[in-house]
This record gives sequence, C-alpha cells and structure tokens, in this order.
Amino acid sequence: MDDWYLKPYDRRLEMKTPVSKVGAYDSPGGLVSGTVILQCETEETGESTLFQALLQKLARHVAERNPTYLCFSDVPAAVLSSDVEIRRQRHIQEGKPRKIAERQAINETRRHLFELCLMEQETEMGHVEDLIKDVIARTGEFIRVGEFHRT
Repeated sequence: MDDWYLKPYDRRLEMKTPVSKVGAYDSPGGLVSGTVILQCETEETGESTLFQALLQKLARHVAERNPTYLCFSDVPAAVLSSDVEIRRQRHIQEGKPRKIAERQAINETRRHLFELCLMEQETEMGHVEDLIKDVIARTGEFIRVGEFHRT
C-alpha cells in the first residue's frame, strides 16, 4: 500500500512549542466531555482570545465526534492493513472481482480514516486542520495539538 495517509503536518512536530494550554467541554447533560491540550510558542499566544476560542472549539469537537488518532500517520499499519483486508474479503464474498474489491476496500478505508483522524474531521467552520492553520496565520506562531481525550 502506498503512503497516501501521510500528512505534511508530521514534519512540523519537531518544532518547539513549550507552552501548553488545556481546554475542556462538558455536554449540557454531563454525559460526554472532551479535553484538548494545545501547544504554542509563547505564553501571550496561549492567553489570547483567539487561542482560547480554538481550544474551546476543539474540546467541543472532540466530545461530539470522538476522534481516535491525530492524523493519518498516527494510524498503525496493522490497523490499516486489517481494515483493508476485512473490507476486501467482504467485497469478494459479495461476488465482486478481486481487483475491484481491492480498490473499493482501499477507498472505504480512506473514508473511514477521515472519521477517525482529528485533523481531517469536518466542523461547522471547516476542517480542524484549517481552523488551526487560521489561528497560526493570525498569531504568527506554530500551534499543535498535544493530546485529546473524550470521556
């Protein structure tokens, strides 16, 4: 399988982001909560209203959508290959030719990964990655997602 799931976001993970801020969201009924740790370069950016708004949006998004991975490259190869294999076998059992079954399995796995990866998920304001890039452009500092959890 080719490296279609690798993103340029990965090479920036080596940049220094010493300031970490935590954003949390609890659903109105208290059944679901989301927590996000965003990292940035300076304390001023971490305290800005733009950064804090991004924190709250991402925490709410994590609570609502429950992503599993940050980006495509975080998905283990074993998960990818087993997902493709399961989908391929299902298509073959449906009577489709092997080549078509392979292509459909890969396409379905790609669509499924968009649902699992936080940076690829869609919000009401656009992709999560685009929201972060917008704040990066406005602040002039690199920002990255440190961790995220849903409970």
